[in-house]
Amino acid sequence: MAAYALFERLRRPEHTGVHRCWPCTVANLLVLAIACLALGRIRKSFAAALGIVGAGAIWLRGYLVPYTPRFAPRLASLLPGDPFHEDPIEPGSGSGPPATGPEDGRNASGDEPAGDGDRTGESEPARGSLSAPGDAATGEDLLEGLLEAGVLEADAESVAPTDAFRQRWDEEIEALRGVDDDRLAEAALAESAAADADVVTRDDRTYVTLAAESGRTIDESWLRRPTAIGQTAAARALAEMGVPDVDRPNAAVALGMFLAECPDCGSELVERPVGGCCGPPQTGADGRAKTGLTCPDCRVHLHVFE
Repeated sequence: MAAYALFERLRRPEHTGVHRCWPCTVANLLVLAIACLALGRIRKSFAAALGIVGAGAIWLRGYLVPYTPRFAPRLASLLPGDPFHEDPIEPGSGSGPPATGPEDGRNASGDEPAGDGDRTGESEPARGSLSAPGDAATGEDLLEGLLEAGVLEADAESVAPTDAFRQRWDEEIEALRGVDDDRLAEAALAESAAADADVVTRDDRTYVTLAAESGRTIDESWLRRPTAIGQTAAARALAEMGVPDVDRPNAAVALGMFLAECPDCGSELVERPVGGCCGPPQTGADGRAKTGLTCPDCRVHLHVFE
C-alpha cells in the first residue's frame, strides 16, 4: 500500500502515457546517458544506479531535468524536419489562417481556439466554425430548441443526442466521409453563414476555409477536414429534424462534444489537454486546464471543452 502511494505521488500523468512528449523524453535520455558515461569513468556502480533511477524518473514523470518542457521544444526546433511528430495536434478549426506552428493552440491572429464550441451557454458563436457573429440564439434558448426538436434528450443528470438524431448524424458523416475536399467545401458552405468557401493546403495540412462577407482574413474560418465533416453532417441532420436555419451552425458546433469517433477516419476519440505537447495546457477564464476530444490519428482536436 505504501509503495503504491509513493508511486502515485511520483507519477505525472500529464507528461506520460498518451500525453508523453517525445522531444522532452529524448532530450532527457541524452542528458542521462552523458551523465552516466561521465560518472562511469569514476565508478561504474554509481553510473548504473544513476541510470536506473534516471530512467525510472523519466518513465514515471516524463522527464528528469527540471524545466524540461521549457527548453526541449526549442532544442527540437533546431533539428531538420520534425522527427518526433508526423503532424502536431492542433485545433480542428480557427479564425484566420493557422500559424506555422499550431502546437500552442493559437491561430495566426493570436486567439485561442474557441472554435469547437463550449458548454458555458454564452451566446457568442465559436470562432472557426460554420457559425458567424449575430446569428446565434442564447445557449439556453438553443438547448431548449434542440430538446423540443427531438435532437437532444435530458434527464436529471445528463443531456445526450436522441437515437433518431444520432442515426441521421451518423448517416450524414458516412456520406461526407467519401467526398473529396472540394465537394466537402461546397457542402460546408451550404450549411454555413459564410459567403464563400475554398480548400487550402498549408504545411501538408488541408483546410476548408469559409469566408465572411466582410472579406477580412480574421473573419475567415479554417476547418480541418474532420471538423468540417462533423459540423456539416450535424447541420444537415439538424435540418432533417426541423431545427431553424439560424440555429443550425451553432448547434452543429456544440454537438461536437457528443462525438465518439473521428468523422473522417473513424478512430476512437480520446480526451486530452489542449495545447502543445510540451509545457502546461491551455487554461480557461477560470484557470482550469482545457481539454479536447482528439483524434490521435488525424491529430486534430474535434471539440474543445471550455
